[in-house]
Amino acid sequence: MSKATVKVLAAGVATLLLVLFLYSSGPQQQDGNTQQIFTQQQQSGIKMSFQQEPPQQRPQQDTNTRKIFYAETTGSKVALWTHDLVAWRQNTTLCDRPVVDTPSVLRTPAGPVAMSVYDPTKDIWVSRKIIRTGDFDGNKRQLVFSLLESNPDVNFIDVGCNIGVYTLTMAKMGRQVLCIDALYLNVEHVCSSVVQNNFQNSITIVMNALSNSKGSVQLGVDSKNYGGTFVDEDAGEIKRRKGGTVTGDHYTSITSVIMDDLLQLPVIQNFKKPFIKMDIEGFEWKALERAELLFKTLDVQGVFMEWIFHTGKESGVKITDFMIRHNLYPHAQLTPTTYKPLDVSQRGKWNFMDILWLKK
Repeated sequence: MSKATVKVLAAGVATLLLVLFLYSSGPQQQDGNTQQIFTQQQQSGIKMSFQQEPPQQRPQQDTNTRKIFYAETTGSKVALWTHDLVAWRQNTTLCDRPVVDTPSVLRTPAGPVAMSVYDPTKDIWVSRKIIRTGDFDGNKRQLVFSLLESNPDVNFIDVGCNIGVYTLTMAKMGRQVLCIDALYLNVEHVCSSVVQNNFQNSITIVMNALSNSKGSVQLGVDSKNYGGTFVDEDAGEIKRRKGGTVTGDHYTSITSVIMDDLLQLPVIQNFKKPFIKMDIEGFEWKALERAELLFKTLDVQGVFMEWIFHTGKESGVKITDFMIRHNLYPHAQLTPTTYKPLDVSQRGKWNFMDILWLKK
């Protein structure tokens, strides 16, 4: 055998060994982060079922996915309601067997909860921070938590609940929660977290957009930020503020209802004395415009509202007038548990990320 032939054979053997090494080590590296979070959930006393995914059933776009986690159902089914412009109807299919997208753990003042979050490369704000730190909006959640803690009769309405950061926090403290979101992807994540924590008797989900009219609206995409999903209707100022992250794409269309329609929900009797969080990407005034009856009927104790889209805008003035009409006055957060009153005469000009409205 010639020296050239020996060299060729040696090179071939080396290449084969390299391929075998990469094939055997690759999957373990891909699953390392998921396994670490799964272990963290076990250490926190959080249960989750695990199932190997048959290769032929893998979605085309998820060719690197090897495993699926299913939320372990130990209680009743998730209560999910949708209004179809005729009546409220229960959706019994979307949350029938919720899949855990990316398993994580959220720290709350009442203790840790299991949470299904997005792939952190696709949701770079909320999901990525929860995976890295176990926290998102920690100081703000602490403020709302402390306000509810001082009044055990108050339950929580989460308008724009996203994947459930505030919803899960208030459910963990033992409160009834009404979680409202328009994007079905977010709702699927909340359903999964509800089941993992056995919160079926604490959390009710509504999948609709809230607006000043009933109809069909499109949900605009905020790139790599599912929490930035917005109703693309008269949204020029919202798009301008978001800038380059708005691509012009849409997730889907969804039925919009008015806030007063919430009074017809069978579970509304649990929310006669609510605290409301509102974060619907600049659409807060559109929702409040048709909420007069809701605020007159329910004894609303406070509203914690994202404000960045309303500073110095006509919507800020209208929101201020609406709140004062319902005996709710503006405050700014100072620390995780303290706040200060704001000058009402400024009527919406306050330059804060969020405004806390409280009964005088």
